[in-house]
Amino acid sequence: MNRSKLNPEKLVTGAVIAGVAVASAALVWPLAQNLEVEVQPPAPVFAPVAPPSIAMEEELEPEPVVELEVEAPVDGTRPLVALPTDDRAADHAADAMRAMDDGDLASAFASLRKHLYLHDPSSEILLHVGILGRQLGELAVAEQALLDAGALDPRSPAVQVELARLYLDAKELQKARHAARQAIRLDAEHAPAWNLAGRVAMEENEWQRAEASFRRSVELDPTDAMLRNNLGLLYVRMRRPEAAVEALETAVELYADDVPYFVYNNLGLAFEQSESLEDARDAYEAALSVNPMYSRARVNLERTLTALAAREARSRAPATAELPGAEE
Repeated sequence: MNRSKLNPEKLVTGAVIAGVAVASAALVWPLAQNLEVEVQPPAPVFAPVAPPSIAMEEELEPEPVVELEVEAPVDGTRPLVALPTDDRAADHAADAMRAMDDGDLASAFASLRKHLYLHDPSSEILLHVGILGRQLGELAVAEQALLDAGALDPRSPAVQVELARLYLDAKELQKARHAARQAIRLDAEHAPAWNLAGRVAMEENEWQRAEASFRRSVELDPTDAMLRNNLGLLYVRMRRPEAAVEALETAVELYADDVPYFVYNNLGLAFEQSESLEDARDAYEAALSVNPMYSRARVNLERTLTALAAREARSRAPATAELPGAEE
């Protein structure tokens, strides 16, 4: 049997913060009504008289990186997501791989669907059609592909995790919760499943359930920096700045020399909650050094610089006292 390898490493992120971040204005200090959020994310212990707005960044979650086993063309039942093509001589799997290497996700998406038209469907191909469809906003196609993948491989927690991501993007929280729980039932040691359960719970403002899920994901995979970021962001929302700082500083350490800008931004929020304004400033500046166009960190930095200037002005103000009987 002829086989070719397809490595979808280029399926990584991007869309989550374009994507991969969900953001909730509720229960997050110091949030005002004009909270700036991004699609997809993704809360200090004291409240000033006029709470400033915080521009939050949700998590950026890497897509699965696996090798797909692509079988030679055979006749068989075509999935609903297959894209009709008469070009049986083309190697659509190889075309998809090249497109992903070039970062052309739309072409990769089309090529994989053409592959499904000419080949027996496999859960791996359908899974990646689902991932690409979600990233490209083709949610109906993505859902069908993932449901078909689950039918072919009902024991795969990865398929249920991707369904949970898709439903979370679509704000269908009940379906997202069910898919995440199903993934955990299939493999209770699967860290991404617990992570998705935490994300759904956080979106539902179920803080304790979210914390339990995120902590479990960290226990299962303590070296995954993104899981630490998610736990830290939850603690920001729970107004627990010390725990947030600890989790996010660990995330920065785990990322080493490749820290995403949004992690620095989240760390800045945690420092700001704990009134460590100099540290917050440094974190926001680090976010902007990674991504100078990141407007959310710029908003947060400007607010922090204003607070630092006001604090310095107060410290320089001369002490004054009112003497009894001095009023005219």
